[in-house]
Amino acid sequence: MTQQQASIDHKRFATLAVNLLHRGFIDINRTAAKRTFRELVASQRLMLTNLKLEDGGTVRIDLSLDQSVHRGKLNFSAFRDALLTLIGQLAEQVKADKALTTFTPLNDPAKGGKQPNANSLVFGAGGAAVSGGITNLLMLGVEPSEGDAVITLQLMYVDPEQFQSPEASIS
Repeated sequence: MTQQQASIDHKRFATLAVNLLHRGFIDINRTAAKRTFRELVASQRLMLTNLKLEDGGTVRIDLSLDQSVHRGKLNFSAFRDALLTLIGQLAEQVKADKALTTFTPLNDPAKGGKQPNANSLVFGAGGAAVSGGITNLLMLGVEPSEGDAVITLQLMYVDPEQFQSPEASIS
């Protein structure tokens, strides 16, 4: 059985992602949001929804969290603050009358290289949060499954220092 390809423009997909993240962490009570957060921190991939496509097919949307470069203790309040900022930044970009900024991530060096992963993308919006004097930056990536009708929204902490300008580091 062959898998059909479907495409959605970046703005529409970012809108979908913002709505799913808002519904999953902001619109629900704090206890339920913290439970979801704990599951993500435990490296679980969570199913968010099944999206019905125009052709009648469906695609499952999952959520994961990469905290491998997070500095300091990861707690729900700091995560939620970063997520709120990320959602706001993405919503602003969607409303702007220009194309969204996106990046093509490199394949995991542990898996054999630094080649661009053409099927994945990272939105060029971030949610910074300072906790205990340490800044962490949360971004959103999208990775479609190669064999199944599954798209994973990847919340990922990235090293915020890679975005500093050289002048900012001069004392």
